[in-house]
Amino acid sequence: MAWVRRFRAGGLSAWVDRSRRPDTCPHQTDEVVEALVCELRRAHPRWGPARLAYEPERREVVPVLGCASCTTAKSSSLTEQ
Repeated sequence: MAWVRRFRAGGLSAWVDRSRRPDTCPHQTDEVVEALVCELRRAHPRWGPARLAYEPERREVVPVLGCASCTTAKSSSLTEQ
């Protein structure tokens, strides 16, 4: 049982609530790509996700197509707050 192993390994202090958040997210967009997409979005507000994904490819930075729409949605929600 996991809780018994935790108790034996760390005593009562091992029973403190721990975060279940993963340490990494392998499919998360790189910060450089995200910044580039946000910069392009600010410079060209009428461009859609397909164009925003195409432009970084020309600069040899390859985002996933869904990255452009998710990144712009995320950045716009952050600026509205």
